[in-house]
Amino acid sequence: VREDVAEAALAVFLAKGYDRATVREIADRAGLQVSSLYAHIGSKEALFIELIRPVLEVGTEWVETVAESGLPPDEQLRLACVRAGELYDVHPEVAIYLSHYSGEIGAVAPDLIRRAKIAWRKIVRGCLAERGDDPHEVTITTYGILGMFSWMHRWYRHSGERSGREIGARYAEMVLDGIRRGADGPA
Repeated sequence: VREDVAEAALAVFLAKGYDRATVREIADRAGLQVSSLYAHIGSKEALFIELIRPVLEVGTEWVETVAESGLPPDEQLRLACVRAGELYDVHPEVAIYLSHYSGEIGAVAPDLIRRAKIAWRKIVRGCLAERGDDPHEVTITTYGILGMFSWMHRWYRHSGERSGREIGARYAEMVLDGIRRGADGPA
């Protein structure tokens, strides 16, 4: 029953978005009465967080693996960006999560968010190493990258002209170009 509820909820969230999805629609899709559904979930929000937490775990593990890979810094950044974009392709529910929780992203899974930020900062620090170890520059660049992916939900479409993977690759080139230009001085 739990798997049926999760599948039904994901289908309804993807079709309607978090705000427009109703517990009744989830129950109907799962073949349950609303009262029976509540025996399996605490709330619509709790159900959604239960669905999205594994996606956040995957994303965090991906970026941690890249940060520890030993690849050259530029390749780490490129791969991390490609994988961050790819997360939208593989888990379109991430767009729903970001649209609903972007302002309180750290409250849903603070441990995962903290780990992901540490890994991203490590990657960015490696890319900026030639420019010195300015913690403000690392922070600005890291949050700029995270912001690009966090706001991608506003316009990304799963069946759109470009895949999340392609967008991630383009973002990586933009960031790396900016880092290179910054190291060389104004263009």
